[in-house]
Amino acid sequence: MLAFGRALAAFADWRLSEEENETGMTWFQVKKILKSINLVSLKLPEGVVQQSTVLIDKQESIYRACQVKLPPKVIQVKPA
Repeated sequence: MLAFGRALAAFADWRLSEEENETGMTWFQVKKILKSINLVSLKLPEGVVQQSTVLIDKQESIYRACQVKLPPKVIQVKPA
C-alpha cells in the first residue's frame, strides 16, 4: 500500500509540473482561477436543474491547454 501511495504522489507531482508547463502558470495561480467554477442547483416547480457557472476566458484557456473537456453548461435535469 505504501508503494501505491508513493506512486500516486509521484504521479501527482508529475501532473502538476505538466500543468504548469502547459498553462505557463503555477499550480496556485491555476487553482485561484478555477476555484470560482461552481455548480448551481435551481429548484423550480417543474423540477431541479443543475448547471455550471459560465467559464471566463482564463478558465477556458486552462482547460484547453491541459486538453481537458470543458464542463457542460447543464449538468442534470430532474423533472418533478
